[in-house]
Amino acid sequence: MNYTKLSLIIKSKQKPPYFIGSQIRGAFGYALKNIVKQQDLDENIYNKFFEQKDVTHKYRFDIRLGLQSYEFSFYLFDDACDEVYNCISAFHELFTKVGLGKNNNTYEEFEIYVNKKIVYKNGNLEFFDDYTKKYKESKYKKEFILRLETPLRIKKDGKYIIDDSLELESIINSIYQRNLALQNKDFEKLPFKPRFEIKSKDIYFNDIKRFSSVQNTSMQLGGVMGEMWISNLDEQSFTLLKLGELIGVGKQTVFGLGKISVGAVR
Repeated sequence: MNYTKLSLIIKSKQKPPYFIGSQIRGAFGYALKNIVKQQDLDENIYNKFFEQKDVTHKYRFDIRLGLQSYEFSFYLFDDACDEVYNCISAFHELFTKVGLGKNNNTYEEFEIYVNKKIVYKNGNLEFFDDYTKKYKESKYKKEFILRLETPLRIKKDGKYIIDDSLELESIINSIYQRNLALQNKDFEKLPFKPRFEIKSKDIYFNDIKRFSSVQNTSMQLGGVMGEMWISNLDEQSFTLLKLGELIGVGKQTVFGLGKISVGAVR
């Protein structure tokens, strides 16, 4: 899996909303559309990121809930990595012209990093050509805490799970299918049976809504959060969970949903 990570920090004391995913993705869409028109770019750039339906988009926002300032990441996957300069242009357009929030607040002081290397600061963009990273598998651990850090939206029997009935197999399978889709591969059944023990599980529903001005309706973005204490997990499943830290899990990852982390047992 090839990827590019943009990290963005706005130097402002303005406090963002509890859930910034909807706000920043919406504003990014407006900004990207502007860039397409201004630079006479291939319209497919905007279409691929926003207009195509029922597809796995090759990007996602990586956010945290309840931030005190605007700080987030943006991942590009596979062939979408080549859009990195267009995305940086769009974020510049977003911060300086489109703005954020009801008052469309704009910002002049912000920093942009590409794979942890600063490329934009004080109004200056440094040229870079080494922007793609190859995902490397992590060292196997058989016991750890799996944290669902933003709402995870996974369906069971056609309905989104909203309680602690969430199963680890569902998370593992979701990551496996998402990884296939990001590489333009067809759906296939998980080729192994996960083995593990759940020592404890603390899962709850976090209800998040967003208003879509395009559809003139409120959209449900709520999902399950919490953590699982997992022991004796097979190595294949562990590898997929670690991959899930990068690519996200479940539906609406483009908004920053489905963020997970694998951490040490306290």
